[in-house]
Amino acid sequence: NFKDYHLNFLKESSDGSMWVFGSYGLGVVRIKEDTVVQFLHDPDDPNSLGANTVLCMTEGQDGTIWLGTRRKGLNAYRDGRFTRYRSIPDDPETLSNDFVFAIHESGDGRIWVGTEKGLNKLAPATGKFKRYFKKDGLVDDYIASMVTDTHDNLWVGTHSGLVKIDQETDQITNFDMRDGIEVYPFNFNAAHRGRTSGQLFFGGVGGFLAFHPDSIKGYASAPQLQITDLVVSNASAYTVEGGAMSRIEEARRLTFKRGFDKLSLEFSDMAFDFGDRNQFSYRLEGFDHDWNDVGYEQIASYTNLPAGNYTFRVRSSTDGHHWGEPIALEIRILPLWWETFWLRALVGVVLFFALILLVRWRSGMLIHRSRDLELVVAEKTREVESRNKEITKQNEQLTKVIKDLRLTQQQLVESEKMASLGILSAGIGHEINNPLNFIKGGVEGLKRIVQDESDLKTLKKDISDLINIMQDGVDRTARIVRSLSHFSRDNERWNERCNVQMVLENCLIMLSNQLWEKVIVNKRWPLDPVFVIGNEGKLHQAFLNILTNAIQSIQDQGEITILIAQDDREVSVTIIDTGCGIPKENLQRINDPFFTTKEPGKGTGMGLFITYDIIHQHHGQLHCESVVGEGSSFLMTFPVEDLVGEETFVRQ
Repeated sequence: NFKDYHLNFLKESSDGSMWVFGSYGLGVVRIKEDTVVQFLHDPDDPNSLGANTVLCMTEGQDGTIWLGTRRKGLNAYRDGRFTRYRSIPDDPETLSNDFVFAIHESGDGRIWVGTEKGLNKLAPATGKFKRYFKKDGLVDDYIASMVTDTHDNLWVGTHSGLVKIDQETDQITNFDMRDGIEVYPFNFNAAHRGRTSGQLFFGGVGGFLAFHPDSIKGYASAPQLQITDLVVSNASAYTVEGGAMSRIEEARRLTFKRGFDKLSLEFSDMAFDFGDRNQFSYRLEGFDHDWNDVGYEQIASYTNLPAGNYTFRVRSSTDGHHWGEPIALEIRILPLWWETFWLRALVGVVLFFALILLVRWRSGMLIHRSRDLELVVAEKTREVESRNKEITKQNEQLTKVIKDLRLTQQQLVESEKMASLGILSAGIGHEINNPLNFIKGGVEGLKRIVQDESDLKTLKKDISDLINIMQDGVDRTARIVRSLSHFSRDNERWNERCNVQMVLENCLIMLSNQLWEKVIVNKRWPLDPVFVIGNEGKLHQAFLNILTNAIQSIQDQGEITILIAQDDREVSVTIIDTGCGIPKENLQRINDPFFTTKEPGKGTGMGLFITYDIIHQHHGQLHCESVVGEGSSFLMTFPVEDLVGEETFVRQ
């Protein structure tokens, strides 16, 4: 069955079966039964052999067959099935590497597994591994072979030497060329312990190594460390103890004055059994925070140490991981004369009294300057009080001026209003005269009917027509008077709900005589009333001023278009005329008081100034655009009714 396979290994199990394995599968030959069973890797069966290339095998105390594979980790065969153990790089409790070269079971049932990268110890009950690497004390991470001696110490062959592991304490001891080993790197699975002699055999590239573990001399358990020299500023130093000169290696305490730039301590392990592999670590307590691991170097150097008490400790190790007890040397560095306590105390006293004198002198200066400052402050206070009196007087004068200006402004507004009434009076008189003529004519007609002896029943229709004519005259007169009353009313209420269409209608009624047969008025506004919050009389005056200017700008025939629009935030009123227009250089001045382009006696120049002020008091904006020869457009915007509170128009 195996004639075409590459078979590398034969291993007999405790039941007398012969296990055969190599580069293609695993087989067991049961000699007593004369049968052969073959095991191969099945990718669809997780309980099959993990890989067909098997590199090593061992049988556990419980009969488990442990198998090491090439790149597929460790396999355990028990109860007719295989259990796989693989490496997970981020999990430190798994196998360190899947390339398994050697397997060995210790006396306590733990399984040691050697891989291409690290040594592993498996606890079969938990399935967890403990990893060992070069950083943990191994001479190399490449584990080739393993065997235990009669004392249950594990001996491991690597590519760089031999490793002994005490399985009770996990203490690691390394052996290499310096110990006489000349055949490494060791080959994988090439380790054996003699059944009767207890000798250990390891096969390597240069032959095989044979030795008895009991004959191997261990490292010195008690290192004989000594500090061999102390160099201060490149010169060896000695100390005096008990009145006699003593060498540094015999001293335990050194005292000397500061004044050097460099201090060096040399040390050595006087047990020369393994002197060439001794590694050292030192620490200067009072200066170093941690141990300084310096490998094979045997000197410690410090520069510019301050005065003080120090303890120098040094220790050694043969593997760099297990350190012996350190030795200590107390060092006292005395301060220089200018660093002594008494000098510092004297300097402190001198500085203290100097500070007192300085404070007293400074206090005197401060008192003197304080008096000067008090005089300056008193002088400045008098100046400020005098200035405050002047400011108060100027403020009172300014308040009076502002009051007079407000009164003057109010008088100008009323004057402009009265001037407008004067201009309107002739037209309004004519407008009232027409409906009065209707009424008078109706009265005369009624008189004739009353004097006529005809039957009144036959004259009923004529009487009704006369009454309708008289009623129409009364209504027209009432509208004119009502419009005039709205314009001329005088109150300070700024929270009135003003109907914009009604205000404009009243203004047009008052200007109807000027519009007659001259101006066509186009009304483009919503059917529903549009309201703004403010003073109705003031709005009449503002709209009337703009409409009057528009009429006066039209020479012969023309049109005035009134647009009203409303959105969520504002109400806009636009009055457009087809008059003569305003020159560009005058547009920036039309809102200035007393500015007019009319002939003397035909205008005060206050109309648009007052209009602008009224719209501003309603929290609105006035914007004018004009083209000479084409006409002008005045856009007025007001906040919508819902965005205006009563407190908005509380006048100061």
